[in-house]
Amino acid sequence: MFDGPWGTCMLVRGLNPSECASWVQAWGSIGAILAAVMVAFVQHRQNLRQQRLVAELARRQAIAAHVARGEAMSSELAAATPLAVSPATAEWVSVLGHTQRVMTELGVFDSLPVNSLPDGEAINAVRQISRHVAEWNGALQYAYAARSAGHDLAEVRHQFEMKIAEASEQLRRELQILKSSALDPD
Repeated sequence: MFDGPWGTCMLVRGLNPSECASWVQAWGSIGAILAAVMVAFVQHRQNLRQQRLVAELARRQAIAAHVARGEAMSSELAAATPLAVSPATAEWVSVLGHTQRVMTELGVFDSLPVNSLPDGEAINAVRQISRHVAEWNGALQYAYAARSAGHDLAEVRHQFEMKIAEASEQLRRELQILKSSALDPD
């Protein structure tokens, strides 16, 4: 038995040293188990946080790649219809072909998963880009059809150039909205 002010073991009087050692070991084991559970919990939370950060980085990189490609296509679109090109020449056909390639490239926005976008503003911007691309493709198809049908190509070219100039500006606006909404840090 313990004597003096320290005559208790685990706040219980009357325990012999062997019993006291058993109680200390039991409480120590419980403490170690709780510590192990706590370490596992903290590590799991850190792993989840890391996975979320990696997923967010991948999402932002995918959107940034789409925006960069869209900006490049917007520049190409703005330069797609030089006024000096006669609508009756092979150069005009080349301009139409180039514009069609740009429109095809802009179709990548249809592949951007809506659930990867952070908010309604970004979702709306992507939907607007896709809608505009469909409209611009319609104008492109009309230009091809009008050329094939022998319509007044100067007027067709003028309408096409106006539509493409408008398209380029709309695309820039939508890309800016997408960039500010989806890529700028909160």
